[in-house]
Amino acid sequence: MKQGKHMLKKQKGGYGFFGEIELEVEISIETSIEFRTNIDHLKHSKQYDNSVEYGLNYAINRIKKHENNSQNYLVRVLSVFTFPVDSSPTVLSFVAAKALFNAFNFDSEYPKLGEENGEILFTK
Repeated sequence: MKQGKHMLKKQKGGYGFFGEIELEVEISIETSIEFRTNIDHLKHSKQYDNSVEYGLNYAINRIKKHENNSQNYLVRVLSVFTFPVDSSPTVLSFVAAKALFNAFNFDSEYPKLGEENGEILFTK
């Protein structure tokens, strides 16, 4: 079992960006994402869940594509930390992808936080 964690805590152009996710991942029969029940229900909204899932699926697809890997994974989201003003669905997608990359020690330029204006960029 692999574990990953990522935190984004930055100010860009007067805007704040904050999110932190901790997860664990293991090989599975099919790819699935599971949220632990101890995640605060305010942080465990459908919108944020969908954003975290997007980021995780983005990372899984990049790993599979770049490593010619056809394995499936079970990803357990252990914790999600947000801040009402500086957290957004896009920030959580970014942090989720980076946390999964961290678990695999996978170096990926994307997604990235634009240095000039704070845009979060996802690319194929």
